[in-house]
Amino acid sequence: MAFIKEHYDCVARETRDERRKSRVIRLRQLNNMVKQCLLSELIGGAGDHKASNIKVLDLACGRGGDIFKLEGLGVRKYVGVDFSPERIKEAEERARALRSMAAKFVEHDCFSSSLPQDVTAEGPYDACSCQLAIHYAACDEATARTALENISASLKPGGLFVGTTVDSRVVLEKLKRVAGNTELSNSVYKLALKQPVKEELVFGNEYNFALEGVVNDCPEYLVFFDAWEKLAREYGLKLVMHANFKEFAWKHRLGRKMGELTGAEKEVFPLYCVFAFEKLPYMSRNKKLKR
Repeated sequence: MAFIKEHYDCVARETRDERRKSRVIRLRQLNNMVKQCLLSELIGGAGDHKASNIKVLDLACGRGGDIFKLEGLGVRKYVGVDFSPERIKEAEERARALRSMAAKFVEHDCFSSSLPQDVTAEGPYDACSCQLAIHYAACDEATARTALENISASLKPGGLFVGTTVDSRVVLEKLKRVAGNTELSNSVYKLALKQPVKEELVFGNEYNFALEGVVNDCPEYLVFFDAWEKLAREYGLKLVMHANFKEFAWKHRLGRKMGELTGAEKEVFPLYCVFAFEKLPYMSRNKKLKR
């Protein structure tokens, strides 16, 4: 985790002009739309302000990129946790523009140790979000268990753990079609395994991932959802959603946006998936938070 923390501390801030000029700007915008749809579907209808009493915990919150999405859903209380002091600082600066949602940020490694008192004291939470980060907890079983224990302990019964991560099913299928079975790449991204995937190895299947302007050759780990679903059950968490980005995007009528991606971006987009777990016992049967 130390190297990953150092990586994110060193990633330079990006100006709006630099972001607009990014060769993967359409991909990044579409990824954000997917996250918006995921949060809207599971936390509340966009703009209906029925989520006003809901507390949201954002693990590995980074620069606070989702705070305005959540505020737009009517969420009024938010706590973001990240191990990068530089990213926490930027998130706090960004949060100054919030109008109706109280936001608090805590520097902490939420996958390697128990959540601190200043996070747990704000709970229990109605929802826990972890966007494009849970794969870092798949380095070994102990880290995965710590992450799941923190998530479960932070949620109310019926609360939801929602997120996005790399879709190991798609990665494995694509790797079978390339020589050596260890690398996928094009002009904007590279996914390189240190050795061929050992599917019997549930944790620790490491690869380095690079996406132009976003991630710079950072170590990540494949998440095998069959194993995670079984492990999560031990912490009272039931898998209620698992879908590839393309499948989820079609469901939410984002087909036109997918069509606007460049050829290189189209290869990257289906490498991700959405997921949601519900903490038992259920509060509702429709997988939405009770108001």
